[in-house]
Amino acid sequence: MYPDKNISSFNCTTCNLSKMMKTLFKGTFPQPNRKVETIHMDLCRPISPESISGKKYFLQIVDGFSHIVWIFFLTNKSECKDYIKSHINKVQRQTNSKVANLILDNGSEFKNTDLQNFFKYKGINHLTSAPYTPEQNPFSKRGNQTTVNKSRSLLLNSGLDLSYWAEAANTAIYLENLTLHKSPNFETPFSKRFNKKPSLKFLHPFGCEAIYLDKFSKNKFSSRGVEGVFLGYGEGHQMFRILDLETGKVKTTHHVKFNDFLFPNKSQKNLDQNTEYFVVSGSLDIPTNSQTNCLDSPETQNDLELSPNDQRKDDENQNVTTNAL
Repeated sequence: MYPDKNISSFNCTTCNLSKMMKTLFKGTFPQPNRKVETIHMDLCRPISPESISGKKYFLQIVDGFSHIVWIFFLTNKSECKDYIKSHINKVQRQTNSKVANLILDNGSEFKNTDLQNFFKYKGINHLTSAPYTPEQNPFSKRGNQTTVNKSRSLLLNSGLDLSYWAEAANTAIYLENLTLHKSPNFETPFSKRFNKKPSLKFLHPFGCEAIYLDKFSKNKFSSRGVEGVFLGYGEGHQMFRILDLETGKVKTTHHVKFNDFLFPNKSQKNLDQNTEYFVVSGSLDIPTNSQTNCLDSPETQNDLELSPNDQRKDDENQNVTTNAL
């Protein structure tokens, strides 16, 4: 019908308008050669309900080399710039390495003048992804969705209210940093960052029963322990975050006993149905907790003492991801 037309190269405007789709993203993302050389960041959109401390957003930061993840919880998007500047200064001091590339999206929270001037002062190459192209910032974009999914699972399994999403997200990130990553050499992000294997001896199921020491008991015959729920890991040396069931306040303490198979916020019916799941979770090389020490069995004072070297190692292990919620 059209002898002078090359059908293979025929371009129809109407067809393009009606069938337009996203262009396939080809190739792989460049692999950094050193720690914090390339950092990916993304801000999760507003979350409802607010967390128990009034947070609405979380900022997720990923090291492209080690794949270690940090998470920060924000009340307003305007807080982003302060967390970014503080974090860049911190990781550069810790690793003795300069941040060369920073990959963000085109969100308004990343485009303020103060932040742009900071990048110029530090000599950081600020790269932005195109609109609707998460493939150009794969670690953070995909990571945000993964964090939300894991947090949702932790909340459902624990029976806790959705307002504890920040506690669940903080725990999800901590566990992710201790999980084997296929790229590049099937290592954990923690191992890649600190050049040693992480300690898994302090892990417990999120939302399980936690009895912590009451240092201010009324008299010698009062209960020495307070019933609570395990909410994750606190900052500092071997610390747990515990929800006091009586007051509703979150306590950070070292002296805790855990029942990994009892979830106070779940109904007994749901607990019976999921007993097999809990047993499997408890056997994942995690008989105790990952960032903090616990007193699951009576121990002497000498048993609890750590050498200065062991204490320093445990401090590094605990401070990887925990941030104020």
